[in-house]
Amino acid sequence: MASCAMLVIPGGADLGYCQTLNGEGNRRIVQFVRRGGAYLGLCAGGYYGSKRCEFEVGNKENGVIGDRELAFFPGICRGLAFPGSSIIVKLGRERQS
Repeated sequence: MASCAMLVIPGGADLGYCQTLNGEGNRRIVQFVRRGGAYLGLCAGGYYGSKRCEFEVGNKENGVIGDRELAFFPGICRGLAFPGSSIIVKLGRERQS
């Protein structure tokens, strides 16, 4: 990542990021940011960059609750912002499978 200034993590659903990047991948991302690189998380990428994700708590189909390794935002990232937008999560999960 010598010539990379910013890592952009897009939306969809962050569970795939957790499955793929937890451990060594996240250590490399943290190292990149500590060395001056930028992290931009859009939608699910924002949840992924927080310490804890609480998305649609109580919804058995779309609920996502758990700690995240990056913790660039040291708090809890909660959603949904707008009722009825859970279709985005469903589409993101379908894309990951």
